[in-house]
Order: sequence, then C-alpha cells, then structure tokens
Amino acid sequence: MKDDVLNRILDFFATSSDFNGIMVSDLSAEFGVCWSEIRELIGQLVQEDTIRVAFASHSINPHIKRLPDLPMG
Repeated sequence: MKDDVLNRILDFFATSSDFNGIMVSDLSAEFGVCWSEIRELIGQLVQEDTIRVAFASHSINPHIKRLPDLPMG
C-alpha cells in the first residue's frame, strides 16, 4: 500500500494545475484507512527521504514549499 500512496502523492502533485501537495486527510479517505495507518505510511516515506510534509502550524501557507525543510525528529 505504501507504493500506492506514494504514487498517488506524485500523481496529485504532477497533475495539479498549481503543484500543491495532497492533504493527508484526503489520502486517508481515498484509501479508506484510519488516521494512524496513513500516518504510519507517510512517516515511512518521510524517513526514507521520499517525500516531505508541510504543516499549517509551521507555515503561513503550507502549499508553498519553503526552505529549509523542518528537521526530522
């Protein structure tokens, strides 16, 4: 399922007209999995350095990729 989630993230980004990322809540609903399961999958992808995440609590506009990334912790 992790590969399916990654492919959906990449597809969403590449096909969106504004190159925004997909919300984790949308992934959870789309794949029909609970928050804890999608969080685990997203965490694995972040740890593998495959994706990055943005949080509204850390950015005025999480749709804009800012540098540097938040530290992993």
